[in-house]
Amino acid sequence: MKLSVLSNDDVHMRINNNELNDNTAVICFYSKALGKPKELMKSDARMLLIPYDDWDYDDLVCEDDYDFYFPKARKTAEFICSAVADGCELICPDDCGSTAILGCAAAILEYYEGRGLDIFANESYIPNKLVYRKVYDALCEVCGQKPKPENTIETAITSRNQMQKLIHSGKLDEDTAVISFHDIAESPIYFGGTKASVLTLALDDLGPTEISERYGSLTRYFTKAGMLAQFIVAMAAKGKKIICQCEMGMSRSAACAAAILQYYCGSGISIFADRRYYPNRIVFQKLFAALCTAGVQADVSQRRTQAAKPTVSELYDVMAQEYADIVSGKNDGYGGLISYMIVTKDKILHGYDLWNSDLKISVLKHFFERYGKDDIEYICLGYWREQSMPQHGSDIDTETGVLYFGNCSEYGYFKAIKSKYGVTQEDWVD
Repeated sequence: MKLSVLSNDDVHMRINNNELNDNTAVICFYSKALGKPKELMKSDARMLLIPYDDWDYDDLVCEDDYDFYFPKARKTAEFICSAVADGCELICPDDCGSTAILGCAAAILEYYEGRGLDIFANESYIPNKLVYRKVYDALCEVCGQKPKPENTIETAITSRNQMQKLIHSGKLDEDTAVISFHDIAESPIYFGGTKASVLTLALDDLGPTEISERYGSLTRYFTKAGMLAQFIVAMAAKGKKIICQCEMGMSRSAACAAAILQYYCGSGISIFADRRYYPNRIVFQKLFAALCTAGVQADVSQRRTQAAKPTVSELYDVMAQEYADIVSGKNDGYGGLISYMIVTKDKILHGYDLWNSDLKISVLKHFFERYGKDDIEYICLGYWREQSMPQHGSDIDTETGVLYFGNCSEYGYFKAIKSKYGVTQEDWVD
């Protein structure tokens, strides 16, 4: 399944190049006030045009409005299922940052590839949570239910006020672990007398611009992510319920819970898509990266759901297909896969940054001649970061799965990878 989120300029370019043909299917949410996109309608692509006011959960007057909102969700799902079955590329024109089409795109990615978080965790996107839920539920109705991720760890999200009530109630027992965030200028909550394991962190709730202005670099923000990850791994190993708390119970705590659920269960999107929460994406990315690193250093396999983690065989086949497509001329070799990090059983780390077809053919031909699937212990693949391809926004490997690190440093993680697999030699090509 191929999905592209295109700007208006990209759509017009593809129309002018006659690239919107009967092998493409376009889902277009358009403003009722502006009318249907006439130029788009001139293409030969399959077309689903949806008149839409870009509302989200906060715009609903009452819960009963949900059932009547976006009545074309099922029609949208039927169009998507038919297009995917016929092998069409799905195109979602993003009309000036329309959150509706991003919610639809996230639902498509989540249903078919389990990667809706590629949009929700991306700083560039603000997906409509209501459209996401309606389209995803409709896809399940039309195409069949998807199995829910196995829940291997229990988490909860709460506010400062709610946490103080829990403390006074005496319900924080020895089977509970608490992660308590507080603003740097405020005092932490007093947990004296509780039996829970508690980690308190002073961390202001900041976005990328504020972090840049105050700290100058992402590396100086949330510097205790590694310590927090070690705490989480230790508590999860003991089977404790982990309660994440911040001032309002919406941002830092939600990001923390999302990182935990994504790492252990592959279900972080359940927090991002929840109308109650607005996870801090930087906190999520830094903690998720730290959890991945801690997980490599410790044996957490018994606590993690394995379904979302690709095998060496699967990623080897992706490499082989990319190579075959370039050799045959089906793929021009630019974009797509550009970075390869492979550890073979002879303890050599093969690191390739390949930007053009000639280099890819030469390097990959040599590699495939020397190594087969059974000779490989670890693979990490990285794609050219195309804004139009949200599922190419993160690397993927056989140790963790999708690496939702954003712009956070990967150094500590790959240092742990080299140590785990006993790398003694490195072979780099760029």
